[in-house]
Amino acid sequence: MCVDKTNCLIVCIGLPGAGKTTFCKKLKEIWLDYEIIHINYDEIIGSNYSSDKRKEILNDVHQLISNLQSNKTLILIDDNMYYKSMRYEYLQLARRHSISFLQLYFEVTLNVALKRNEVRTNPVPDEIIKEMNHKMEVPHQDFYFIPESFQFTAKELSDLKDVIDKSFNNPMCNTKYIPKIQHNINESKFHRIDLILRKIVSTKIKYDQKNSLNYVKTRKDVLKKIKNGEYCELENLDEENIEKVLSKLF
Repeated sequence: MCVDKTNCLIVCIGLPGAGKTTFCKKLKEIWLDYEIIHINYDEIIGSNYSSDKRKEILNDVHQLISNLQSNKTLILIDDNMYYKSMRYEYLQLARRHSISFLQLYFEVTLNVALKRNEVRTNPVPDEIIKEMNHKMEVPHQDFYFIPESFQFTAKELSDLKDVIDKSFNNPMCNTKYIPKIQHNINESKFHRIDLILRKIVSTKIKYDQKNSLNYVKTRKDVLKKIKNGEYCELENLDEENIEKVLSKLF
């Protein structure tokens, strides 16, 4: 049976320089009607990104949630979280404690991330950011976008607050409810994406004709999902990176 707790575990996803830490600190400063706990991996781990250290933080968050005394608490997990498996650990934790869970994807281009990184107090090596960008498993569903243009306007904060408040009413009680925002790709970009998909399918069929119908079906399914607002992160990628993302779907 679900426990009546209005607390939310929020995982922040994005490249170094995407604005995650700035966002978390600002939110803690201006949202006084919530208790906000900011878990900053960079401050805790530094350059020691070992699996043991990450497990230690996960266990600390587990203990933190176990000892929560107040409601309307937001626990912000501030890390790159570029692999789905990293986020899934926290989803499991939310389900274990029957609290709500939300993913915030900080949308930023590689070039912007690299430029912002240059002015950081402790910049991350460019090659690490580029590698992370290549490995980034962008959430395709059940998430909320924090675009590069996010300015903490009343409208933006109100939209985010609505999503969080709704999640309070739907904790992770062995069910799956995580609100998401629709963000449709414009027609011109959609046409270019279709051309890239056709190119991918053509190459796949060339070397694997027996599965040609499956490849064609996958292309149609992907296009349908894009029309329905999924894979909206493609909007701000160049064609090379769009092809990398889409190729992983086949």
